[in-house]
Amino acid sequence: MTMNQFNKPNDQRVMVQASISRGGVYPLWVSNGGGTSIGNKPPTGVPGLLEIEPGPAFWLKQDQADPVFYPAGTGLKLGPISDKLGIGSARLVAVAPDGDQTFKANLSVVDLSGDWMAIYGQPTVTPTDCSDYKTDENSSSSLSKDAADTFLQYFSAYGAYVPDPKDLQKVNLVWQGELPADFSKLSITAASEVTVSPDKVVLHYHLDIPKPTDATSLLYPLKPQDKTALPADRSRMVQAGWPFLPASIGLVWLHRRSRKWARWATALLMVLMTLWLSSCLGSCDVKIWGTIDGTYTFKNLEYIDPAQAAKSGGEAATASPVLWKLSKGELAEVFDLTVESSTTDSNGVSTNKISPCKLTISSSTSTGTIGPADSVQPPDSGN
Repeated sequence: MTMNQFNKPNDQRVMVQASISRGGVYPLWVSNGGGTSIGNKPPTGVPGLLEIEPGPAFWLKQDQADPVFYPAGTGLKLGPISDKLGIGSARLVAVAPDGDQTFKANLSVVDLSGDWMAIYGQPTVTPTDCSDYKTDENSSSSLSKDAADTFLQYFSAYGAYVPDPKDLQKVNLVWQGELPADFSKLSITAASEVTVSPDKVVLHYHLDIPKPTDATSLLYPLKPQDKTALPADRSRMVQAGWPFLPASIGLVWLHRRSRKWARWATALLMVLMTLWLSSCLGSCDVKIWGTIDGTYTFKNLEYIDPAQAAKSGGEAATASPVLWKLSKGELAEVFDLTVESSTTDSNGVSTNKISPCKLTISSSTSTGTIGPADSVQPPDSGN
């Protein structure tokens, strides 16, 4: 058996290659904050991914779990190696009972690039400064249903998260892409980044919706409403439709140039508009502008090995595999918007109303997934 076959091509990767004579074994201990075979426990670093190349058979023990045997020729990817986010230590013993073997493995910093998606579970809506959100003072509204983050779906559908060139560790990410043409025409800007730390993964996005002008015409005429047909308690209406709010605002940005967009935009836009327009008795025009900031903080990662999942018929065997799962997530999403409504009643009298609204959507049970680039499609807009 040949030992000390370690090679470090760069600061993000360590490789091992060891020859095992017939009847010999090769032990390997990999840890990140989880202690080593001699008992010391170094500080936790950024999470890593352990890749074992096909070769000799081996036994593998993860943290305190029972050892698992993998036959010769098995390749395996395991991660994240981190006692804060995933697996603190992995102890491996490769064996060569029938002939000489060569064991190969490498440990690298995790690569979380690709398309991100997130679901916020049972979100709570808290108004901090919203004149038309009619709930008790300083109250919050809890929603019973989970909701997909449509903003994040737009980011992934029209771009991808790639390594941040300014990050020396090559672990943080920035969003790189191009928003649809209608976004640019309305001067809407968006940015997003991912920061990976030893104990958490944080994704943040920011959207800036400028105040519409006559040139941009972000103006939506709505049909006359019968005031008596609208619920007296608008908070109940918002609670019922709030999971669709990200989709509603996202579609406000898009001019309804096609019938396909128009049907979905109209249906979801009404969820938002009724918040401010319950007193609209004639024709109404609405303008929306402001900012939206979303921050996810995940405390757990799990790597889904495509090869192993394919053998078991798992989700990674599909055309668009999920490579990473994120859990133990918290969301804080702040909508800081202004809605201007121009109303003309049946007598031709016009009324202009400007309503600021700042709310926070929070969730302590958010989850997420990361797949390869181009695996996420735009939100389904119907047929």
